[in-house]
Amino acid sequence: MTAGRGGRDPHAVCVYCGSSDGVPQRYLDLASEVGREIGARGWSLVSGGGKRSMMGAVALGAREAGARTIGVIPRSMVEREWADHDSDELLVTETMRERKALMEAHADA
Repeated sequence: MTAGRGGRDPHAVCVYCGSSDGVPQRYLDLASEVGREIGARGWSLVSGGGKRSMMGAVALGAREAGARTIGVIPRSMVEREWADHDSDELLVTETMRERKALMEAHADA
């Protein structure tokens, strides 16, 4: 397998999803399934770095399936204690614009 950006595995998948409470269980289940499928394929997950709702479910599912997880989260969310500190790598940004750019920079898809 050839190395992608920065010499890492070329299959780092970025998933954008919600972190709001009150999401129907079927959406949480779907997010978890997406994460597990990313891990089952040997890919890494790049997510928004939150531990709540769908964002947390996709990261947890990925880790349960053996995926490396990279979370990218704005400092304001870390201060609200929403950060997924179980991520293999947690990158903290100052703005949402920086967050999305960093997520894209760490992902291949």
